[in-house]
Amino acid sequence: MHGLLACIAAAALASGAPGPAPLPVECLRVGEGVEVGRLVSVRHGMLALQQDAGVVERPLDGFRRLIFAATSEPPLPPPLTVWTADGRRLAVRRFETGGEAGGLAAVGYGWQAEGLALSSLRAIASRGVLRGAPEERAAFEEAMADPPAGSDLLMASRDGQRRLVSCVVEGLNADGVELTAAGRRRSLGWDAVEWLVLSPTAGAQAARAHLVMLTDGTAIALDAFELADGRLSGTGGGARWSVETKRLARVRVAYDAYRYLSDLEPARVAATPLLDVVWAPRMDAAVTGSPLRLGGTTYAKGIGMHARTEMEFALDGSYSRLHAVVGVDDEAGELGAVVLRVLADGRVVFESEPQHGGDLPLPVSVDIEGATRVTLVAESARPAALSGQFADWADVRVVREAPAETGE
Repeated sequence: MHGLLACIAAAALASGAPGPAPLPVECLRVGEGVEVGRLVSVRHGMLALQQDAGVVERPLDGFRRLIFAATSEPPLPPPLTVWTADGRRLAVRRFETGGEAGGLAAVGYGWQAEGLALSSLRAIASRGVLRGAPEERAAFEEAMADPPAGSDLLMASRDGQRRLVSCVVEGLNADGVELTAAGRRRSLGWDAVEWLVLSPTAGAQAARAHLVMLTDGTAIALDAFELADGRLSGTGGGARWSVETKRLARVRVAYDAYRYLSDLEPARVAATPLLDVVWAPRMDAAVTGSPLRLGGTTYAKGIGMHARTEMEFALDGSYSRLHAVVGVDDEAGELGAVVLRVLADGRVVFESEPQHGGDLPLPVSVDIEGATRVTLVAESARPAALSGQFADWADVRVVREAPAETGE
């Protein structure tokens, strides 16, 4: 069946049948390596890729990330920026009623969702707040960092007067917010809403999901998706999502064949202070808090670590290799000098030569077959150095690799 789909796609391309052009894409494998081509479709867990020799099909779960060439300019900042309960951000043009799916419907730039639950949202801020006075944005961020229990917080503005309202949000729609405050139900238009922080709602922990990133910064978590005829469609968080493919920036594929170490809770962290300052490692960021950056490339996943630091992770013994790209973070400049090690069950399986600021990033692929403990170690290559010892473990992940087939 999958081969038939590939033949149909190839025939359509050869005949010049009308339809959206396939998307230029880089497909990063679960282990090492990349496949480049034009993405024709994703159906039933199979990815159809147009290459020079024709259309080939590959299992989607054989890739960890799909990176798309930009085909549309990022739009202007949206009227509303929405944070979901699990920390993702959506650039929303407007809310609507959820139609047949019930719940809420959200419309963005080239995407829409139906059936969103109000409990799946964490906060909403207007464009004016995010681009306005620092103290106004600070008040919103403080409320979002420490949300109220049992009630919602809304900052309203009318005739130049701002007022913080404790309320219960009953619903959202194209016109504004339906809420109950002081025992009275009322409606408040979006032009009077500066920001809104919802009281947290306990719920089941979300399963691993595909993370779809759009050109405007919107991040959508999908349990499953398909891509065809110029649209990506899928389900996630109980909602149905539809996205124009020209808005796609990248997709992080969810699959149990690999795990990013930055998604795991470390079993042990040991950081030796430098002049009484402890540089704690950071997940998905450089140790300074900036994005992970090696050799001019920015990485969304990985671990930033200062020299004189160890991190140990507990595994279940089912992973066979560890992959990463390592080096001195670009922010350190020429001051950086580190040595990096990987230990599997206490045994050194990788040790780098001294890595200096400005060196080319170093790919790492080492055997950890059956290991139940993996330890990342960063040491200084200049013990007397007082700054710049910023080590990056970019895209560090453990992988279950299928055994190679052998002939008789």
